[in-house]
Amino acid sequence: MAILTAGTGLSQADNPPTLTSDQIANIRVQLEEIRMVVDGHVSKVNQSAGSVFRQAAQNPKAAVELYVKCYKMVNYERNDRDQAEFRDWEDRQEETFKDPRFLEGLLTQLRYLALSCEAAEADELKDVFPSILAYVDSLSQLTELPGTIMLQPVDNSIFADAYRLKELLARNENWEMVPFNIAGIYEKTVLPYLRENDPSRLIGAWDRRIEQQTQMVRLFSELEEKGNNREERRMAEARNRQLQQGRAGNLVKDYDQFDFQTNTLPTLQWERLKDMALFVDPVQGVAGMLSFVKSNTEHPKVSEWLDQLGNVVNQIGSRREATQTSAPPARPAAASPATPAAATTTPAGSGGVSGNVPRGLE
Repeated sequence: MAILTAGTGLSQADNPPTLTSDQIANIRVQLEEIRMVVDGHVSKVNQSAGSVFRQAAQNPKAAVELYVKCYKMVNYERNDRDQAEFRDWEDRQEETFKDPRFLEGLLTQLRYLALSCEAAEADELKDVFPSILAYVDSLSQLTELPGTIMLQPVDNSIFADAYRLKELLARNENWEMVPFNIAGIYEKTVLPYLRENDPSRLIGAWDRRIEQQTQMVRLFSELEEKGNNREERRMAEARNRQLQQGRAGNLVKDYDQFDFQTNTLPTLQWERLKDMALFVDPVQGVAGMLSFVKSNTEHPKVSEWLDQLGNVVNQIGSRREATQTSAPPARPAAASPATPAAATTTPAGSGGVSGNVPRGLE
């Protein structure tokens, strides 16, 4: 039987209790306090993870130990798999863990993952911008061709899985996830930041990027040489096959010597001039673009470049018109001393002046 609420004639089922405005406000305050505690805890965990990655990136042995620990956690402990299987896996990796190419890739991935965590946690990109530039510089110092681990997005790495970092890394939408992708780092992070915040450094960044990508082409060319004996040729061919697989092929194509000279480098030079025209010096930039298309009339992209040049000129013209429209009206020039007018005769009844003298001052 339903219990009647005193004085109302209604049962509790018909008139359930509700929250008052004060109670709702109080609950919202408590939720915010709890969220702050949780966010603080998560932030500490993320900062701790970044510190672990940064420290492990300093030493190949520490990097391998962390890799093994994370691999075991993700693939065996969380799935309750037999530990004997894990030991068998570890034994089979003995040669891999000694491979200089694997070790260099592992250290690079850890450095970039630490930087990615730092960027996702930073209040502003400027806080980590110098570290981003330093990291890209370090890529041009590689001594081995990039292995699979350097061509894998860090948010899909074994480290990100172990530390559950996908949500953190997803905060930064404009962030390149592949450690080796120099072009992506510049396109998604470095150049947009400079266009908006510091255009005076934009052309310097373009020059730096072109130099780094050119240097990477030379590195690839040197490391892909087949060598003087059968074993060196076999190893070179195996590296090349690995580089052309999957996502690696798209990145590595940019560093093919012929493709770089005919496609990648002219495109970089053109985009540099376009940024100069739009963000730094319109006169010098447009002049450079005109000279560039005149010198490359047979290039497959010349029609596209001509269209872009027209758009750039239109944008510059629109900006100029907008600036002139929004500018305050010019102040009137100071009046010059009056020059005596020639004697005239004002017709009777016309009013205003009589002879040369204004009415009222005769």
